[in-house]
Amino acid sequence: MKLSSPARMASEHTSPWARFAIRLFSIHGAPWILLGLSLLATTLVCQQAWKAQQVARKMRFENDAAILRNAMFERLNRYGQVLTGVRGLFAASQSIEAAEFGAYVSSLQTQRDYPGILALGYVERVAPGQRAEFIRQLNLDYQTTASPVRISPSGERHVYHVIRFVEPLDTNRSALGFDIGSEANRLSAATRACQTAGKVLSPKIELVQAPGKPAAVLFEPVYPGCDPPDDPATRQADLQGWVYAAFLVDDMMAGVRQLTKSPLDYEIFDGGQTRSDALLCMSGSPPSPENLEQSMTSELFGQPWTLRIHTPPETYLASGMLPVGLLVVGGLCMSLLVFGVAHSMATTSRRSYTLAINMTSKLQNQREELEASEDRLSMVIKGSNDGIWDWNIRTNDVYFSPRWKSMLGYTDDEIENSFSAWEKLVHPDDLEHARDVINRYFENRIPSYKLEHRLRHKDGSYRWILTRGVASRSPDGSPTRMAGSHVDLTELKQAEQNLRQANDNLRRSQRELQSTLADLGDSHSELKMTQLELIQAAKLESAGTLAAGVAHEVKNPLQVIIMGLDYLDTRIDDGEEITRITLNDMRDAALRADGITRELLQFSNATEFAPEPIGLAQVLERSLWLIRAESKKSGARVVTHLADELPPVSIDIPKIQQVLINLMMNALQAMPAKGVLTLTSAVSSLDSLLHAQTSKASPLKPEQQVVSLRIRDNGPGIPDDELSRIFDPFFTTKGVGAGNGLGLSVVKKIIDLHGALIHFRNSPRGGLEVILAFAAIPENHAPSSAVSGNVAASASLQT
Repeated sequence: MKLSSPARMASEHTSPWARFAIRLFSIHGAPWILLGLSLLATTLVCQQAWKAQQVARKMRFENDAAILRNAMFERLNRYGQVLTGVRGLFAASQSIEAAEFGAYVSSLQTQRDYPGILALGYVERVAPGQRAEFIRQLNLDYQTTASPVRISPSGERHVYHVIRFVEPLDTNRSALGFDIGSEANRLSAATRACQTAGKVLSPKIELVQAPGKPAAVLFEPVYPGCDPPDDPATRQADLQGWVYAAFLVDDMMAGVRQLTKSPLDYEIFDGGQTRSDALLCMSGSPPSPENLEQSMTSELFGQPWTLRIHTPPETYLASGMLPVGLLVVGGLCMSLLVFGVAHSMATTSRRSYTLAINMTSKLQNQREELEASEDRLSMVIKGSNDGIWDWNIRTNDVYFSPRWKSMLGYTDDEIENSFSAWEKLVHPDDLEHARDVINRYFENRIPSYKLEHRLRHKDGSYRWILTRGVASRSPDGSPTRMAGSHVDLTELKQAEQNLRQANDNLRRSQRELQSTLADLGDSHSELKMTQLELIQAAKLESAGTLAAGVAHEVKNPLQVIIMGLDYLDTRIDDGEEITRITLNDMRDAALRADGITRELLQFSNATEFAPEPIGLAQVLERSLWLIRAESKKSGARVVTHLADELPPVSIDIPKIQQVLINLMMNALQAMPAKGVLTLTSAVSSLDSLLHAQTSKASPLKPEQQVVSLRIRDNGPGIPDDELSRIFDPFFTTKGVGAGNGLGLSVVKKIIDLHGALIHFRNSPRGGLEVILAFAAIPENHAPSSAVSGNVAASASLQT
């Protein structure tokens, strides 16, 4: 039973799993299946590696941005420190001369220790009476100048704020004598420095010695003694001047970028908005959509600056693509290699076994290298200095970077590296929401982890924090580890709250303004309507006075003419037919003139008023009976829709009967043959009757209960532009000889006597509609006999 062949010797040293693999690879098509699985595994590994590189790229960008931003803040703080030293020079001496100031500034070696500062100087406050002495002393201090120094720009001012000293003198000589009070941005910054007794940074300016370049000036007030007065008024009175540091923002940021070796591009804007006119400096090209970008607004010595930091994609993309590219190439090579091995093993068992052993070893090495790469990436994340955290979800241990802790005021050993330590720092009102966001992210109910919450600072206050993170998951999808960063949003939240409050105030003011405008519009409309009604009343009054005079003067002569015509008619022979016809025509004309005078008298005397309570239906029924002959003559059909049990109204029966007859006769005359005259009565409130179309000057109130009557014909109606004139005396839409235009004037006067309302409008269904409204008498004030005689609703009569 000895085995001497190589195959048997290999079989003795081959494990059952290896023999199973050899038999498996010998199956037809197995190498191709293995190649597909290998390529799929390579794709998945490369995707995870690319995601990890993207996270690392973003973290590196945020870290580099924080370094650049902090370096800029530190550079400005150093400018403030040197300015404090210059102020101390004035506090230590009663009088400073130009040579002493120049020697002190030279000792500071600003070009070496404070790069970016273009000039250090002193601005003195000069009263108009001190101007000549100041200029004389300024020229004595700088006798070596080529021309005399003067205060510029020229002109009389109530006070001057003039540059007295400036160093280095050679490059800043043109600034001597410049009055900063002549330029609004410099003056506002200097004034705020005096009010706050501290350093204040000016808005964007141009320096006299460097025109065309964006610059800024840092001011600090100078007072007698070391400390400024506590009282603002005293500070203003005791102010001697200001020490200042002028710098070009481009020069300052060039030094910052050289110091930090930052690969990032940046843009700095004056104020809280990224407008082109507020640009202080920029490097590189503007950001594009594929850039990583970060913007923030910070208040620097009382002046907001907006810093926008971004980077071209290739800055971090190349370093991220190299490992992924190596994984892709390595994975493809390994897949092809596995395919070759499997294909070879399918033909030769012994050869396949040997190659499988080698491939297994190489795959193990590749896996170990991948794990080492992941560990290195994890170490880079842990070493970041900008609010980085790394949470082991299975153990609840959390790594908080020193920067993470310092943003809350703690040192590295003052916060325990655990999840419970984070929970203790979270504001009680935010804790439940924070847990809910974490759980929803772990359960894949939200695509990414992003949380805004408050963390307690060491001083007891709460800071608004924006947290972002990415979790790694086990094969079953459960999270095992999550890492991310946090950003302080406190200043942004405060600015957002201030903006929201300002918007609320603006909206409130806008609503108040709109309400005021609406009230003014209503008042204007009411005043205009009242004015029209007063004009109408004046017209009627004038017409009434004129009518009374004309009627009295014309009536008696007309009677004489009529009597004479009657006498002559009795003296005409039967054969003089033409003379008789002429006399008849003259008599008709005289009678017509007599009728007009009677109507004029009636119009002028329409003020006699004897109201009594009665049902409106009774008056309407009597009026219909009086016009029955006219309605039969015209062939019109009168249709009534009268409500039951209408409340009584207080009216002068003959006058209202006259009104109804006049209105119905006008309707019958306006309609074509066989027209329809519709009468409708109802009880309602005035506003529901006319839908707020009536004048506010009406004696009836919108909510008052009224008895209404609608008289509607199916005639041509009245043109809209003539509706406003229908009550004017002698105005008529009838043909010549068909009317004298006094009927509706009398109607309006009678309705006004009753404190009632009359309204004309063209009906949407065609024809003219007249609406009469009378105040209803309450039941407890009406006599029982007054309500009798109401006509049944929807009665119809054919005439």
